[in-house]
Amino acid sequence: MQPDAGIAAAAGEREPRWGGIGGTHGGESNLKALMETLFRDALLAGQVIVTAGPCGGVGEYLEALGSPPHSLELGDDEDAAREAAEQIAAAASGRIDTLVVDGGAAGGPPEGIDRVWIAIRAVATVAMIEPERGGKVVILAPGPDEGAHAEATRSALENVARTLSIEWARFGIRLTAIAPGAGEAQESVAALVAYLVSPAGDYFSGSRLSLAPAPTYGKM
Repeated sequence: MQPDAGIAAAAGEREPRWGGIGGTHGGESNLKALMETLFRDALLAGQVIVTAGPCGGVGEYLEALGSPPHSLELGDDEDAAREAAEQIAAAASGRIDTLVVDGGAAGGPPEGIDRVWIAIRAVATVAMIEPERGGKVVILAPGPDEGAHAEATRSALENVARTLSIEWARFGIRLTAIAPGAGEAQESVAALVAYLVSPAGDYFSGSRLSLAPAPTYGKM
């Protein structure tokens, strides 16, 4: 998968943009065709992935690529979040490779950001920091048109990813934030999550990746 021509992110660019990953044709998205185009079968087989919050169509996409995700509830109880993370890790031989957090579903700041932080800290502490395994965290921001606090939430979640990527680099933890465009298709977000979860995503940390909707063309 390559960034859109003409707006491709050069090395070190602050905000790479990925245009029209999912796209539409004839008004309908085609998840199966998209997956066959971008990813090989069972790309994520053997990985242990946790999703916190609904995460749109991400879970379905990850399952189709060989790694059905475990679910973690977004909430305000730190002890409950840690206990849930421990149960997931115990069922997977102590491993959690990636956490995907739906920051848009957590609510507006500051409460929503606190819920995101609780989920991240629980999973990272239990499965990445304490066992010294490292791992990845992908934070999904809301679209700019998703409520009055959308832009504030997007900025706050980007800051979480950037700050923790520095603080936790010594633990081998990579954090990224995805910022969808207005009206972005769930398939586009899911495809980018799968890319970041895959080995290709090992090269990203402390980044905000902004999705641009696929262009539409009128009749000639």
